[in-house]
Amino acid sequence: MNNNKELKIYEFLGIKYFKKFMLKFHKLLYWPISLLLEKEQRRELYNNARDNYKIGKVSELKDIKTFKRNLYFNGSIHLVLALLNVLIFISPLSPIMFILNFASFLINAYCVMLQRYNCIRINNMLSRCEPLEKKKQEELQRKLQTDEFIERNIDHKILNFKKVTEKEITFEEFLNTASLSQIKEYMVYLRKLKDDSLQELLPLSKNEVLQMTLKREKSYK
Repeated sequence: MNNNKELKIYEFLGIKYFKKFMLKFHKLLYWPISLLLEKEQRRELYNNARDNYKIGKVSELKDIKTFKRNLYFNGSIHLVLALLNVLIFISPLSPIMFILNFASFLINAYCVMLQRYNCIRINNMLSRCEPLEKKKQEELQRKLQTDEFIERNIDHKILNFKKVTEKEITFEEFLNTASLSQIKEYMVYLRKLKDDSLQELLPLSKNEVLQMTLKREKSYK
């Protein structure tokens, strides 16, 4: 089925209204916790925190892809629950249990449709934005490679706090694996280099950082 037609079907079934309801319900779940937080922390919780229901703060397409994985995970849970609801219908049920099970089935089915609806829209957006991000990333890579600061003698190490390991890498190896935001951060760090042995740390993942150490200026004749 064409993705745009699939979106229209979900919208015809009222998925937009269900989405608004779920966002309000999700905010209500956070409300007791928010009372214990300061104003800034409360704003961070509601606007920037990422979970299976809201995307949170986005600085690059990688954040959106992470959210999409959350949607798949959340959708798979509701799919299993919806199948369980179908199996329960096979057994004899009292009128009250039938109504409760039917309501649970509708909620889980709509949650699955909502995740699918969001994933299609995200995929459509990524198909438009990924080429633009790639172009921007390549431009910054070229700028870094010709930047005057690259003429300095910089050692690069990846420090893994979980495994307690160190691994030396080349500047080119970093560029080949770095995200757009990491390249931007690297450029900021480079412009801080003033002393002969300045060290900076750049976060790469939850457990890893890139350690940059300026050893000395290259000598020119």
